[in-house]
Amino acid sequence: MRKYIIYITFLLSMLFITAASCGGDRSSSETKFSWIGGTDGIIASFIPDSPPLSVLGGGVDPFTIDVQLENKGEYNIKPNEALVTLQGFDYTSFSISAPSQYITEGLIGKTEQGDVIVEGDQSSVSYEANYVGSSTFSQEFTITANYCYKYQTKTAAILCLKQIPKERTRETECAIENQQLQFGSSSAPVQITSFSQRSTGKNEISFTFKIENKGQGNIYKPKFVTKGECRDDKTYADEVFVRLNFESGNVPIKCAALDNANEGHIKLSQGLKQMSCSIDTTNLQTSAFEKSLSVTIEYTYKESASQSITIEKSYE
Repeated sequence: MRKYIIYITFLLSMLFITAASCGGDRSSSETKFSWIGGTDGIIASFIPDSPPLSVLGGGVDPFTIDVQLENKGEYNIKPNEALVTLQGFDYTSFSISAPSQYITEGLIGKTEQGDVIVEGDQSSVSYEANYVGSSTFSQEFTITANYCYKYQTKTAAILCLKQIPKERTRETECAIENQQLQFGSSSAPVQITSFSQRSTGKNEISFTFKIENKGQGNIYKPKFVTKGECRDDKTYADEVFVRLNFESGNVPIKCAALDNANEGHIKLSQGLKQMSCSIDTTNLQTSAFEKSLSVTIEYTYKESASQSITIEKSYE
């Protein structure tokens, strides 16, 4: 009798283990996306001793102001897509005739080669300066370098699709209802921070995602960088261009914020935007399958770096 009880217990245990392994979500395995990730874009700094900590006034001590830009993100910037504008001081007193300069060469972003991360490109702009004023006392100025750069964030999310989303079957390759989706993004200051999907009709699946400013700077329209100077302008502020598409196949996407299209400009509020889109599943296959959705966000990003300089008092 005892052997019989042990045998029955063993069979029940095996059935439980088998059921647990078969009943799990087949889409639960982690997807490896092709980006390094992060929230960095372009980082700017003053080259050491340029400007120096102090100079003489009276036009007798010329110096340079050199601003270096490094691409720490994963978007490749094209020539003239990054711009530096100096501000915070009187241009005439410092003999600065053109405070704005474009980076005239491209800046390739960081890449991953095997297990090694290859850092992005660097470039710089240089200003010839000379304080021509004179003073009976030493005076400190703050030189601020505003820098604007056109950038893109690329995101991929794995959606679960089928012709009749609410239809229940024993066999399913993925789950649709109220699912937090797997997604990955390239390194950039603007990020997608959440992604989910659910069925909203017989032949409709909806998905939502949140766009968020995760950097320290401000967002402007993509064309803002073409203005020729990097200064605040509210008419261009808090606006990005968004494009959504599947990597293959003709699957229609409609987004309410994009006038029921799959691309267009949207405004962010306090650095945030929650977007909702829908997919017509009428012409999809009847069995569930996973498909990669691509989201591209394009914008100009503005940040700044500062350095102090002291003009020593003049002696006559």
